Amino acid sequence: MKKKKVVVLGAGISGLATAWKLSKNPDLEVLVIEKAETPGGWLQTDTSSGFLIEKAARTFKTSRCPELIDLALELGLKDKMIFSTHNTRYLWIKGKLVKAPSFSLLKKFMLPLLKEWSVAPHCEEETIWDFACRRFNKNVANYLFDPLVLGIYGGDLKTLSVNACFPFLKAAEKKWGSLTRAFFCEKKGKDASLFSFKGGIQTFVDTLASQSKAEFLYGEEVRALAFHADHIEVVTTKNKYLADAVFSALPSNALASIFSETHPNISALFSSIPLLTIIVVHVCYKKSVLNKRGFGYLVPSSEKEDILGVVFDSSIFEETNETRLTIMLRDSAKTEEEYKALGLAALQKHLHITSSPDFILVEKKEEAIPQYTLGHEERILLLQNRILKDLKGFHLVGNYLSGASVNQCIATAFSATAFWKSLNESC
Repeated sequence: MKKKKVVVLGAGISGLATAWKLSKNPDLEVLVIEKAETPGGWLQTDTSSGFLIEKAARTFKTSRCPELIDLALELGLKDKMIFSTHNTRYLWIKGKLVKAPSFSLLKKFMLPLLKEWSVAPHCEEETIWDFACRRFNKNVANYLFDPLVLGIYGGDLKTLSVNACFPFLKAAEKKWGSLTRAFFCEKKGKDASLFSFKGGIQTFVDTLASQSKAEFLYGEEVRALAFHADHIEVVTTKNKYLADAVFSALPSNALASIFSETHPNISALFSSIPLLTIIVVHVCYKKSVLNKRGFGYLVPSSEKEDILGVVFDSSIFEETNETRLTIMLRDSAKTEEEYKALGLAALQKHLHITSSPDFILVEKKEEAIPQYTLGHEERILLLQNRILKDLKGFHLVGNYLSGASVNQCIATAFSATAFWKSLNESC
């Protein structure tokens, strides 16, 4: 029996997870095409400076990563997993760092937290801002929800959909009638620890790629897709490949470009997903210069600061005496030197760090974070239905669909492969 040929576009975490799951089927021949020279996409660990620098995700919450943990164990990475309970987070409020949550912080919001028990659930879609104001008040929205959104999506809670970004909040409201009630009832028994891997996330990425039975082609960018009655033709910068099925882990803007001439309606749906650019400044010291311990801090938008927040990379696992910090800034069309200056000024103002760093790196993450604005779930459903109808054998995975976290990307990839398997079994 001839093996079916499946092509996976992109070797970021979504593509890697898809290829891993598909290649476990001995009846499939799986090919992964990636324009970069290495796997991982945004997930990269850089040690070339002598410091361990995570280019994207760096830690994962144990209680929220079942698929990631199961996959890591399946890959034999149990002994490579490292855990930390240094999860203390701070907020920069009115000129000082405040633990979140803390009694002094919760005291300010005690009344809206107590009144929230009596607020009726609301089934309609709403922005995160409207949701927070309805259930609590504007202060809670500004100082608790806004930094949460900044830390995950980097965007504006007044435009992002709570249904798409935080479906568990709407689910908790429906189930318990109150978020505060849900917090107390559901928190019991949950593991609050964080984990990563020895050598950084690169350990996980490289192991996932090397243990996959798929074939990987690097340095090839997908330029076009042609759909025929019995196959799909994938055109890259170097070659053409025929496939029985294609799973795309490409960014939404790349797919918008690929389909712009052949399927303009589908292209328009991909283009309707906003993508946010963010600036990241990595600052490293060979000595200990940080007088705080924990995960880091976020800066509410109402504070009118230049930065979104700072991650205390070296504090989370504390394996060495060095200090590594990651500063997140909004994209504001400044030069690299100006971003460096903004980052260092924030460290001096917020953390009283005046020493010159031993290494500093500025990165511009172009259109890296999808923004789930109002109507996102409806648009994605429409997109998937049109693809199912017009593009036979073509399937989507990626962070712009139903979750931007690493764990959600893995879960989405596994769901997509399971759906494709069910389609084939029903034929």
